[in-house]
Amino acid sequence: MAPGPQLFYALWQTEDVRERLFNLLSKSELANVRLASSACCNLVTKRLFLRTHITFTASTFTKPPRIQALSRIGHHIEHLTFNLPHSEATFCLR
Repeated sequence: MAPGPQLFYALWQTEDVRERLFNLLSKSELANVRLASSACCNLVTKRLFLRTHITFTASTFTKPPRIQALSRIGHHIEHLTFNLPHSEATFCLR
């Protein structure tokens, strides 16, 4: 690993520096850092998914990739807000 990336990762490991950067970066910028650097991925992931807002539809739970995505981030979530708008599709009429 080149000295530049090592120094960058060392900065991210310092909690004070990391918290200051978290406050300055938007969620989309944090997501880009997470994707751009595997070394920083674990440090950013928990913060990125700490408070998660999800809107579910009637078909959300019928698509395996969506369930798999939720299972990958689920252990990082500390506060989940979800919305499930009612429609004809959300009611079972027999």
